[in-house]
Amino acid sequence: MGLSLFNWLLLTSGLVVLVMIAIARRWRVASASLLLLSCMGLGGAWHHWRWSCFAENDVFAWATENGQRVRLLAKIRQYPLIARVPDADHTPWRASERTLTVVDCVELKSETAPSELICGRARLAIDGRCEDLAIGDVVEITGEVVRPAVPSNPGGFDARHWLRAQGLHAIIAAE
Repeated sequence: MGLSLFNWLLLTSGLVVLVMIAIARRWRVASASLLLLSCMGLGGAWHHWRWSCFAENDVFAWATENGQRVRLLAKIRQYPLIARVPDADHTPWRASERTLTVVDCVELKSETAPSELICGRARLAIDGRCEDLAIGDVVEITGEVVRPAVPSNPGGFDARHWLRAQGLHAIIAAE
């Protein structure tokens, strides 16, 4: 486990104070080294914030390993990609193509409770071909919010890590 965001910022602040002291005393090598370390500390804080900090109303909060049924309003952020599903020819009940895109989640709708504003990005995976989506379209999606799967084989492709590096912490699977 790494440092918390507060500790990263505290470390960086301390290094900046040391940089100012080194500059005042005209210690050029020390001030340059400390300035470099403070930039690295700021980079560590930024990385922690992007990788580990989520808003309370982020769509990630509703994502589970097994999936949770939701109805939400989202804005298309990326041009849709039509992908061929591997082994779809052997399973006739599955769609042979899948539409993939990225959405900005806006609102979680419910029949039993009032609508709730949410935020965060998610990958939208639609079974079948859906060509009428465009960037900026606001769509209502009914589907399951799931966390990306971890690799089943050691050393295999880690889709969860790959999507997380892109700022995507949840997948919305829809038909």
